[in-house]
Amino acid sequence: MSAALWRRQKEVGLMRVKKLVSLLGISLCLGILGTGTVFGDQAGWKKEGDVLKYVDSKGNYVTNDWKDKDGKSYYLGSEGEIEKNTWIANTYYVDEEGAMVKNAWIRTGGKDGLKEEMVLPGQGRQGGGGRLENIGDGRYSFDSDGRMRSGWFYDGDNIYYLGGKNDGAMKKGWLCLEFDEEKLPEEGAVSREYKTAGDKAKWFYFQSNGRAKRASQGSLEAATIDGSKYYFDQNGVMLTGWQAVKDSPESGDKTGISRFVYLGGPDDGNVVKNRWLELSEHPGTSEHKEAISDEKFDGAPLRERRPGIILRTTELLLI
Repeated sequence: MSAALWRRQKEVGLMRVKKLVSLLGISLCLGILGTGTVFGDQAGWKKEGDVLKYVDSKGNYVTNDWKDKDGKSYYLGSEGEIEKNTWIANTYYVDEEGAMVKNAWIRTGGKDGLKEEMVLPGQGRQGGGGRLENIGDGRYSFDSDGRMRSGWFYDGDNIYYLGGKNDGAMKKGWLCLEFDEEKLPEEGAVSREYKTAGDKAKWFYFQSNGRAKRASQGSLEAATIDGSKYYFDQNGVMLTGWQAVKDSPESGDKTGISRFVYLGGPDDGNVVKNRWLELSEHPGTSEHKEAISDEKFDGAPLRERRPGIILRTTELLLI
Protein backbone atom coordinates (compact mmCIF):
# COMPACT_ATOMS: atom_id res chain seq x y z
CA MET A 1 0.00 0.00 0.00
CA SER A 2 1.35 3.39 -1.01
CA ALA A 3 1.83 6.14 1.58
CA ALA A 4 -0.69 8.37 -0.17
CA LEU A 5 -3.40 5.69 -0.06
CA TRP A 6 -2.66 4.99 3.58
CA ARG A 7 -3.01 8.69 4.48
CA ARG A 8 -6.31 8.89 2.55
CA GLN A 9 -7.83 5.95 4.46
CA LYS A 10 -6.65 7.44 7.75
CA GLU A 11 -8.37 10.75 6.94
CA VAL A 12 -11.64 8.96 6.06
CA GLY A 13 -11.49 7.02 9.33
CA LEU A 14 -10.96 10.18 11.36
CA MET A 15 -13.90 11.86 9.61
CA ARG A 16 -16.11 8.91 10.47
CA VAL A 17 -15.06 9.05 14.13
CA LYS A 18 -15.73 12.81 14.28
CA LYS A 19 -19.15 12.31 12.72
CA LEU A 20 -19.97 9.54 15.21
CA VAL A 21 -18.87 11.70 18.13
CA SER A 22 -20.97 14.56 16.78
CA LEU A 23 -24.04 12.33 16.50
CA LEU A 24 -23.48 10.99 20.01
CA GLY A 25 -23.21 14.54 21.32
CA ILE A 26 -26.45 15.56 19.66
CA SER A 27 -28.20 12.47 21.04
CA LEU A 28 -26.86 13.22 24.49
CA CYS A 29 -28.11 16.79 24.33
CA LEU A 30 -31.51 15.66 23.13
CA GLY A 31 -31.63 13.15 25.96
CA ILE A 32 -30.81 15.81 28.49
CA LEU A 33 -33.40 18.15 27.04
CA GLY A 34 -35.93 15.33 27.14
CA THR A 35 -35.43 15.04 30.87
CA GLY A 36 -36.39 18.68 31.42
CA THR A 37 -32.95 20.31 31.33
CA VAL A 38 -32.36 23.49 29.37
CA PHE A 39 -29.31 25.67 28.95
CA GLY A 40 -29.33 29.35 29.76
CA ASP A 41 -27.54 32.07 31.59
CA GLN A 42 -29.89 32.20 34.63
CA ALA A 43 -32.97 30.68 36.29
CA GLY A 44 -36.42 32.18 35.76
CA TRP A 45 -39.46 32.21 33.56
CA LYS A 46 -38.88 31.10 29.96
CA LYS A 47 -41.20 30.56 27.03
CA GLU A 48 -41.23 27.29 25.15
CA GLY A 49 -43.26 28.16 22.12
CA ASP A 50 -46.44 29.65 23.56
CA VAL A 51 -46.04 27.88 26.90
CA LEU A 52 -44.53 29.68 29.88
CA LYS A 53 -42.37 27.54 32.15
CA TYR A 54 -39.92 28.10 34.98
CA VAL A 55 -36.30 26.99 34.84
CA ASP A 56 -34.30 26.52 38.04
CA SER A 57 -30.62 27.31 38.62
CA LYS A 58 -29.61 23.85 37.37
CA GLY A 59 -31.42 24.29 34.09
CA ASN A 60 -34.32 22.00 34.99
CA TYR A 61 -37.97 22.76 34.43
CA VAL A 62 -39.76 23.21 37.77
CA THR A 63 -42.71 20.83 38.24
CA ASN A 64 -45.35 20.37 40.95
CA ASP A 65 -44.38 23.55 42.74
CA TRP A 66 -45.33 27.22 43.19
CA LYS A 67 -43.44 30.10 41.61
CA ASP A 68 -44.14 33.84 41.82
CA LYS A 69 -44.46 36.29 38.97
CA ASP A 70 -45.42 39.96 39.23
CA GLY A 71 -46.63 39.52 42.80
CA LYS A 72 -48.83 36.50 41.99
CA SER A 73 -48.32 32.80 42.69
CA TYR A 74 -48.60 30.18 39.95
CA TYR A 75 -48.56 26.39 40.20
CA LEU A 76 -46.48 24.41 37.70
CA GLY A 77 -47.90 20.94 37.09
CA SER A 78 -46.20 17.65 36.28
CA GLU A 79 -45.29 18.87 32.78
CA GLY A 80 -43.98 22.18 34.05
CA GLU A 81 -46.93 24.10 32.64
CA ILE A 82 -49.06 26.56 34.63
CA GLU A 83 -52.28 24.98 35.96
CA LYS A 84 -55.47 26.98 35.39
CA ASN A 85 -59.07 27.01 36.69
CA THR A 86 -58.60 24.22 39.18
CA TRP A 87 -57.96 23.28 42.80
CA ILE A 88 -54.36 22.51 43.73
CA ALA A 89 -53.84 19.79 46.35
CA ASN A 90 -57.49 20.30 47.29
CA THR A 91 -56.39 23.42 49.15
CA TYR A 92 -55.71 26.33 46.79
CA TYR A 93 -57.60 27.60 43.76
CA VAL A 94 -56.02 29.08 40.62
CA ASP A 95 -57.97 31.26 38.18
CA GLU A 96 -58.15 31.31 34.37
CA GLU A 97 -54.66 32.86 34.20
CA GLY A 98 -53.26 30.38 36.69
CA ALA A 99 -52.85 32.84 39.57
CA MET A 100 -53.71 31.70 43.12
CA VAL A 101 -57.02 33.22 44.20
CA LYS A 102 -56.93 35.01 47.55
CA ASN A 103 -59.69 36.64 49.60
CA ALA A 104 -62.38 35.92 47.05
CA TRP A 105 -65.45 33.72 46.59
CA ILE A 106 -65.08 30.85 44.15
CA ARG A 107 -68.37 29.70 42.68
CA THR A 108 -68.44 26.13 41.43
CA GLY A 109 -71.13 23.87 40.03
CA GLY A 110 -73.78 24.41 37.42
CA LYS A 111 -77.20 26.01 37.56
CA ASP A 112 -78.52 23.03 39.51
CA GLY A 113 -77.11 22.54 42.99
CA LEU A 114 -74.96 25.65 42.82
CA LYS A 115 -72.40 25.79 45.59
CA GLU A 116 -69.95 28.47 46.66
CA GLU A 117 -66.50 28.11 48.15
CA MET A 118 -64.27 30.56 49.98
CA VAL A 119 -60.53 31.00 49.62
CA LEU A 120 -58.88 32.68 52.59
CA PRO A 121 -55.88 35.02 52.12
CA GLY A 122 -52.69 32.99 51.71
CA GLN A 123 -54.32 29.83 53.06
CA GLY A 124 -56.43 28.55 50.21
CA ARG A 125 -59.66 26.85 51.08
CA GLN A 126 -60.30 25.79 54.65
CA GLY A 127 -62.85 23.37 56.00
CA GLY A 128 -64.03 20.86 58.51
CA GLY A 129 -65.74 20.87 61.87
CA GLY A 130 -67.99 23.59 63.15
CA ARG A 131 -65.41 26.33 63.12
CA LEU A 132 -66.77 29.70 62.02
CA GLU A 133 -64.45 32.03 60.11
CA ASN A 134 -64.63 35.81 60.32
CA ILE A 135 -64.53 37.09 56.74
CA GLY A 136 -65.30 40.73 56.12
CA ASP A 137 -68.40 41.67 58.09
CA GLY A 138 -69.74 38.10 58.29
CA ARG A 139 -69.00 34.75 59.83
CA TYR A 140 -69.00 31.62 57.68
CA SER A 141 -68.67 27.88 58.13
CA PHE A 142 -67.11 25.36 55.73
CA ASP A 143 -67.49 21.62 55.34
CA SER A 144 -64.62 19.11 55.12
CA ASP A 145 -64.26 19.82 51.38
CA GLY A 146 -64.08 23.57 51.95
CA ARG A 147 -67.55 24.33 50.57
CA MET A 148 -69.32 27.19 52.24
CA ARG A 149 -72.25 25.96 54.31
CA SER A 150 -75.68 27.52 54.02
CA GLY A 151 -79.14 26.99 55.50
CA TRP A 152 -79.50 25.07 58.76
CA PHE A 153 -76.27 23.93 60.39
CA TYR A 154 -76.08 21.67 63.47
CA ASP A 155 -72.89 21.47 65.49
CA GLY A 156 -73.46 19.14 68.43
CA ASP A 157 -76.31 20.65 70.46
CA ASN A 158 -75.96 24.02 68.76
CA ILE A 159 -78.24 25.23 65.98
CA TYR A 160 -77.20 27.87 63.43
CA TYR A 161 -78.87 29.39 60.39
CA LEU A 162 -76.49 30.46 57.61
CA GLY A 163 -78.86 32.00 55.07
CA GLY A 164 -79.44 31.04 51.45
CA LYS A 165 -77.15 29.35 48.91
CA ASN A 166 -75.70 32.68 47.81
CA ASP A 167 -75.40 34.04 51.35
CA GLY A 168 -73.77 31.74 53.89
CA ALA A 169 -73.35 34.41 56.56
CA MET A 170 -74.23 33.38 60.11
CA LYS A 171 -77.52 34.96 61.23
CA LYS A 172 -78.07 36.87 64.44
CA GLY A 173 -81.17 38.24 66.14
CA TRP A 174 -84.82 37.45 65.45
CA LEU A 175 -85.70 35.50 62.33
CA CYS A 176 -89.05 34.07 61.23
CA LEU A 177 -88.38 30.93 59.20
CA GLU A 178 -90.33 28.24 57.44
CA PHE A 179 -90.49 25.38 59.91
CA ASP A 180 -92.37 22.11 60.24
CA GLU A 181 -92.25 20.77 63.80
CA GLU A 182 -93.27 17.33 62.53
CA LYS A 183 -90.35 17.16 60.10
CA LEU A 184 -87.28 19.09 61.19
CA PRO A 185 -85.09 20.62 58.43
CA GLU A 186 -82.05 18.66 57.37
CA GLU A 187 -78.60 20.19 57.64
CA GLY A 188 -78.03 22.49 54.69
CA ALA A 189 -81.74 22.95 54.00
CA VAL A 190 -82.69 26.55 53.26
CA SER A 191 -85.94 27.84 54.77
CA ARG A 192 -88.08 30.58 53.35
CA GLU A 193 -88.11 33.74 55.47
CA TYR A 194 -91.43 35.18 56.61
CA LYS A 195 -92.47 38.46 58.20
CA THR A 196 -95.08 36.85 60.43
CA ALA A 197 -95.40 33.44 62.06
CA GLY A 198 -98.14 30.89 61.47
CA ASP A 199 -98.65 27.20 60.80
CA LYS A 200 -95.70 27.11 58.38
CA ALA A 201 -93.34 29.59 60.02
CA LYS A 202 -91.89 30.10 63.50
CA TRP A 203 -89.77 32.70 65.25
CA PHE A 204 -86.17 31.93 66.29
CA TYR A 205 -83.64 34.01 68.17
CA PHE A 206 -80.00 33.64 67.15
CA GLN A 207 -77.56 34.96 69.73
CA SER A 208 -74.46 37.07 69.00
CA ASN A 209 -72.45 33.85 68.61
CA GLY A 210 -74.96 32.62 66.01
CA ARG A 211 -76.42 29.89 68.19
CA ALA A 212 -80.19 29.65 68.37
CA LYS A 213 -81.58 30.10 71.86
CA ARG A 214 -82.95 26.66 72.68
CA ALA A 215 -83.87 24.39 75.57
CA SER A 216 -82.34 21.10 76.59
CA GLN A 217 -84.13 17.88 75.73
CA GLY A 218 -87.62 17.75 77.27
CA SER A 219 -87.53 21.20 78.87
CA LEU A 220 -88.18 24.86 78.13
CA GLU A 221 -85.58 27.62 78.12
CA ALA A 222 -86.30 31.13 79.39
CA ALA A 223 -84.40 34.12 78.03
CA THR A 224 -84.67 37.84 78.62
CA ILE A 225 -84.24 39.70 75.33
CA ASP A 226 -84.45 43.49 75.16
CA GLY A 227 -86.09 43.54 78.58
CA SER A 228 -88.82 40.98 77.80
CA LYS A 229 -88.95 37.35 78.87
CA TYR A 230 -89.39 34.61 76.25
CA TYR A 231 -89.45 30.81 76.25
CA PHE A 232 -87.95 28.47 73.64
CA ASP A 233 -88.27 24.74 73.04
CA GLN A 234 -85.49 22.26 72.22
CA ASN A 235 -85.67 23.10 68.49
CA GLY A 236 -85.18 26.80 69.17
CA VAL A 237 -88.79 27.70 68.39
CA MET A 238 -90.15 30.69 70.29
CA LEU A 239 -93.19 29.51 72.27
CA THR A 240 -96.52 31.30 72.27
CA GLY A 241 -99.94 30.95 73.88
CA TRP A 242 -100.29 29.17 77.25
CA GLN A 243 -97.27 27.19 78.38
CA ALA A 244 -96.67 25.19 81.55
CA VAL A 245 -93.22 26.38 82.62
CA LYS A 246 -93.24 24.90 86.15
CA ASP A 247 -93.38 21.26 87.17
CA SER A 248 -95.77 21.90 90.06
CA PRO A 249 -98.17 24.71 91.09
CA GLU A 250 -97.51 27.18 93.86
CA SER A 251 -98.66 26.44 97.39
CA GLY A 252 -102.41 27.01 97.79
CA ASP A 253 -103.12 26.87 94.06
CA LYS A 254 -105.78 24.17 93.72
CA THR A 255 -106.30 24.78 90.01
CA GLY A 256 -102.67 24.52 88.91
CA ILE A 257 -102.84 27.77 86.98
CA SER A 258 -99.63 29.04 88.61
CA ARG A 259 -97.67 26.52 86.51
CA PHE A 260 -98.60 28.47 83.39
CA VAL A 261 -97.58 31.68 81.68
CA TYR A 262 -99.25 33.31 78.72
CA LEU A 263 -96.87 34.19 75.88
CA GLY A 264 -99.20 36.01 73.51
CA GLY A 265 -99.96 35.30 69.88
CA PRO A 266 -97.77 33.83 67.10
CA ASP A 267 -95.73 37.01 66.72
CA ASP A 268 -95.55 37.97 70.41
CA GLY A 269 -93.82 35.35 72.55
CA ASN A 270 -93.01 37.53 75.55
CA VAL A 271 -94.54 36.79 78.96
CA VAL A 272 -97.77 38.73 79.46
CA LYS A 273 -97.99 40.53 82.80
CA ASN A 274 -100.43 42.88 84.55
CA ARG A 275 -103.28 42.03 82.26
CA TRP A 276 -106.61 40.23 82.73
CA LEU A 277 -107.13 37.23 80.50
CA GLU A 278 -110.35 35.28 80.14
CA LEU A 279 -110.49 31.64 79.08
CA SER A 280 -113.39 29.33 78.38
CA GLU A 281 -111.33 26.36 79.59
CA HIS A 282 -108.26 25.68 81.69
CA PRO A 283 -105.00 25.98 79.64
CA GLY A 284 -103.93 22.60 81.00
CA THR A 285 -106.77 20.93 79.09
CA SER A 286 -106.97 23.26 76.09
CA GLU A 287 -105.58 21.72 72.90
CA HIS A 288 -104.69 25.10 71.43
CA LYS A 289 -103.45 26.76 74.63
CA GLU A 290 -104.55 30.13 73.32
CA ALA A 291 -106.45 32.83 75.13
CA ILE A 292 -110.05 33.27 74.04
CA SER A 293 -109.64 36.96 74.72
CA ASP A 294 -106.65 39.11 75.60
CA GLU A 295 -107.68 42.51 76.91
CA LYS A 296 -107.39 44.96 79.77
CA PHE A 297 -110.50 45.11 81.90
CA ASP A 298 -111.87 48.60 82.44
CA GLY A 299 -113.27 48.07 85.94
CA ALA A 300 -116.62 46.54 84.93
CA PRO A 301 -117.91 44.00 87.46
CA LEU A 302 -116.20 40.66 86.77
CA ARG A 303 -119.39 38.73 87.41
CA GLU A 304 -120.90 40.36 84.36
CA ARG A 305 -118.34 38.50 82.26
CA ARG A 306 -119.11 35.00 81.06
CA PRO A 307 -118.06 32.20 83.41
CA GLY A 308 -114.51 30.92 82.96
CA ILE A 309 -111.03 31.44 84.29
CA ILE A 310 -109.78 34.95 84.91
CA LEU A 311 -106.02 35.38 85.26
CA ARG A 312 -103.97 38.37 86.33
CA THR A 313 -100.29 37.47 86.02
CA THR A 314 -100.22 34.19 87.99
CA GLU A 315 -103.17 34.94 90.25
CA LEU A 316 -106.34 32.99 89.50
CA LEU A 317 -109.90 34.14 90.17
CA LEU A 318 -112.85 31.79 89.60
CA ILE A 319 -116.23 33.41 88.92
